[in-house]
Amino acid sequence: MERTSPTAPLLRTAADLSLMLMVSFLSLAYFLRSNPGHLLVFDDSYITLRFAENLFRYSGITYDGSTFLVGATSPLHIVCIALLGLFMEMEDASITTGVLFFVLSSYLVYLWILALYNSRRTALLGGVMMATSGWLIFDALNGMETTAFIFFSLLIFYLFDRYKGKPLYTIPLFFSVLTRPEGWFIAVSLWMCQLISYYLDRDKVILKQLSTALGIFFVLTGPYLILSFLQTGSLLPGTAYAKAVFFGETAMPFINKAGFFKNRLLPFYGSFIYPASLFILPLMLFARRVITLSYLWFYFFIFYGAYFTVYPGAIQNYWNRYQHVFIPFIIMAIAVGAMAAGGMLKKRVVRILVMILIAVSILYNQGASFINAEKTYANEIISTRNPKIELALWLKRNTPDNALIALHDIGAVGYYSERRMLDLVGLVNPEITGYYLDRRSKRVIPLSERKIIGYLKEKRPDYLVMFAEWDRFFNLLRPDNDKYFQLLHTTLPLYPTTMRYKVFKCNWDWSDGVRGTGVVE
Repeated sequence: MERTSPTAPLLRTAADLSLMLMVSFLSLAYFLRSNPGHLLVFDDSYITLRFAENLFRYSGITYDGSTFLVGATSPLHIVCIALLGLFMEMEDASITTGVLFFVLSSYLVYLWILALYNSRRTALLGGVMMATSGWLIFDALNGMETTAFIFFSLLIFYLFDRYKGKPLYTIPLFFSVLTRPEGWFIAVSLWMCQLISYYLDRDKVILKQLSTALGIFFVLTGPYLILSFLQTGSLLPGTAYAKAVFFGETAMPFINKAGFFKNRLLPFYGSFIYPASLFILPLMLFARRVITLSYLWFYFFIFYGAYFTVYPGAIQNYWNRYQHVFIPFIIMAIAVGAMAAGGMLKKRVVRILVMILIAVSILYNQGASFINAEKTYANEIISTRNPKIELALWLKRNTPDNALIALHDIGAVGYYSERRMLDLVGLVNPEITGYYLDRRSKRVIPLSERKIIGYLKEKRPDYLVMFAEWDRFFNLLRPDNDKYFQLLHTTLPLYPTTMRYKVFKCNWDWSDGVRGTGVVE
């Protein structure tokens, strides 16, 4: 009788991980073929890049070298890019950071399924689905912190599940808070799970584990919270709050907000992740050990409850990127459910036919989702190059070096134009939120009552760059303000919209006795 080598399981796991690495790199290469210049996808990606560039220059996380932590949602992501940026171009460092976290996330899904089911085939299916998930590849290359947060989320839940609530998970939990504020949602969901378990079982070991975890977590996060409060006046990053105030969605009537939220939530699960979702999502019902993990459900409801209350429209922003954190859990449930559904059938012929149907459904959905995400990525790269970078270079050629430019998208324009920026949304200069939020009542000022022209008269920018369609948030391009703005340049439309950036020359010396020469389209 042959004895199995004790290293055989490790060799099989290493072979599986190597296969996943190869598939990941092939998938990434397919996307990158449309991006030879290694540009980033989103405007906010270049805000992060500016923070990373300034980390060592100003010895801190700062956009302008004078204020620190303001506008930085993800300090850890910024530090990772800045460290890699010591050895390569900053854009390459951003992409490399995303790729590393993407590959590690695929490994974690493999290891978690293996721990839950002890099935190499099931774990490999889940890992390969992760490695070919178009929207996760999109996240890895977009320059934002989405993939980093997905990795830490998976690591937290994996450690919590694998080691039965022992406080090992608190280290990545701390890193998740440094990556996105939603890390706090994960913390609350795990602590709720432990409290309920203690209430049901009265097991003092659970209470001891929870107390230890809380102590370690707050020892780690305390200095960051204090520093953030001293620098920004808030314990949490102010970027999400600034956007919520700017768009004014918290003040929507409940029934309108519910409809608004529903129209952004259901399509994500109905067709966005997988075009033919009805052929694949039902498999999740067979993944009993995955779908009965209570802390995942706590996280799901806390996440969507918070967004519904504060900023419902955000869940659709940037191709639903905030919701992408749930894609790995969906992939786990589908992979496990597919294997479990096939294994329940006794007759060999029926089992083979069902498994063929499941395989075709998974292949179609995985392939179609991959192609859709790749096409979107290619179009977004074109949109970054033109109009965003083209606009920045136009400003660099046609404005003085010391020009102050007021605009609502400060990322690519600020990065490539090398001009001073006046952020009208309030991400890096939160003082403007006073024009969107009543300081006394803490209520959002209705769009029609906003008077941003007063702020511009005070700051006197030399140029204004904005979408005319966004004027409902500013009330700047009204007929009575025509005298202040002269239209100079209009870009090509921004994908996937028809909106075009317009560049205006500002004239703040105009008086009532002089006729304005401005033109507003």
